[in-house]
Amino acid sequence: MLLALMLALYPAHALQPPVGWTAMGPDRAVMMPADPSRGEVRELAVAGDSIDPQGLLDALAQAGETASMTRQEADGTVGLKIGSGMVGRARAHSGTGQVTWYLVVASARSADSLDADALLTALIPRALPTPLQGAVEVLPAGRDGSLWDPVQTAEPVASQGTDLWGAPVAAAPSSWGHSQALVGVWGGTVGGPWGGGQEFVFTFDATGRLRIVEKSADGSQVTEGTWTTSSGTLRIASYTADPFDLPYTVDNKSMALTWQGQPLTLFPRR
Repeated sequence: MLLALMLALYPAHALQPPVGWTAMGPDRAVMMPADPSRGEVRELAVAGDSIDPQGLLDALAQAGETASMTRQEADGTVGLKIGSGMVGRARAHSGTGQVTWYLVVASARSADSLDADALLTALIPRALPTPLQGAVEVLPAGRDGSLWDPVQTAEPVASQGTDLWGAPVAAAPSSWGHSQALVGVWGGTVGGPWGGGQEFVFTFDATGRLRIVEKSADGSQVTEGTWTTSSGTLRIASYTADPFDLPYTVDNKSMALTWQGQPLTLFPRR
């Protein structure tokens, strides 16, 4: 049975469903109302200031759900097994006096068709950046809007000599930074809207981390690395390949670039 939480602990602000999803209440939305097991997103508030997965498990148990944690990743994302045949991914957002957990839940047979991490990124509220003197903007610790650790400095990550995981990276010229216009989740398709194409989801972290998910009929492929921008040029450095530069244009509605030799238009996934 699909996750059926009843929020009786702390009220959370109204969940903003992903585009095309159907709200089933203030804290739940489904991708297909006729078959909720294809995908569901949830918001669950837990009292306290500690981002502890055990608090999430206790809240699920209190709501009558049998859940266990299958993994915990470096960014705090939690993998879950829920009931019989259901899986989930969850990520927390800390607020005053409570922690709000965002969950993506689906049946095991449908999970691979969802980009759960992109959904979580889009669901979690992000504060607006506070300008600093210079070209880079950061926020107070814990509210920087990034997927990972709070921004600790006004210097671009790539110029520090290491990436967010501590791996060495080449120092970037001082003219390179992270354009706030790109920060967020973007998606688009190459090959036509009626099948046979490739779907791409780009997640640009505010601190310079990049995640690219490529989906096709043959399956999904994930590439991770870093990104910087300078004067209409996007520089991508994956953890397994040399950096390369791409010209791009962006406004508040779309981003256009050439990817793998083909024009690709990306749209915000928020």
